[in-house]
Amino acid sequence: MPNYRQLTASNLVATAACASCGGGGGSNNITITDCVTGQPWSIDPGSFTIAMGSTYRYTRTGSGIVYCGTAGNFNSGPKNGDIENPIAYPCGDRLHCP
Repeated sequence: MPNYRQLTASNLVATAACASCGGGGGSNNITITDCVTGQPWSIDPGSFTIAMGSTYRYTRTGSGIVYCGTAGNFNSGPKNGDIENPIAYPCGDRLHCP
């Protein structure tokens, strides 16, 4: 199955075709802007459907720590994190977004 991301007509939703897409850069990754630091991270959404502008829990490669960040644009940078799950939370959610 080819690796791709598909945008709706309104450019609001990214859908992955497979669970192992991305990783090496290209247009398969999404920029997640960290809720606390504002730092961008290149995330492979895997098989999840991600709404641009919504906030998700993610892990940074090698850390195992969960963070929250807001989904932005597609990017061509190398992957440095993964979406933990497809449930959206607000950045200020103290229970779900540390």
